[in-house]
Amino acid sequence: MIQVKVRLFAALRDQVGTSELELEVERNGSCSEILATLEKEYEHVGPILQRSLVAVNGFYAGRNTGLSSGDEVAILPPVSGG
Repeated sequence: MIQVKVRLFAALRDQVGTSELELEVERNGSCSEILATLEKEYEHVGPILQRSLVAVNGFYAGRNTGLSSGDEVAILPPVSGG
C-alpha cells in the first residue's frame, strides 16, 4: 500500500466536509482508485466525481494515471459563476 494526499475543492470539499484527506491505495493504484474510494465512502458525491478533473502533483492527469507514495491528487469539480 502507498499513502497519497487528496485535495478537494469547491462543492466536493463542501460535501465531504474537509479540503484534504490522506488515503492508502494499492502499490500500482491509479487516480480511478482514489475516485472509487471516495464514492464508496461518501456515496452522495458520485455525480460530482463523474464530472471532475484530476491533477497529480500539479499537473492534469487522466483517471488511469498511476500513483506513487507521497503524490498529491487534486480533484477539481466543475465550477460555475460569473
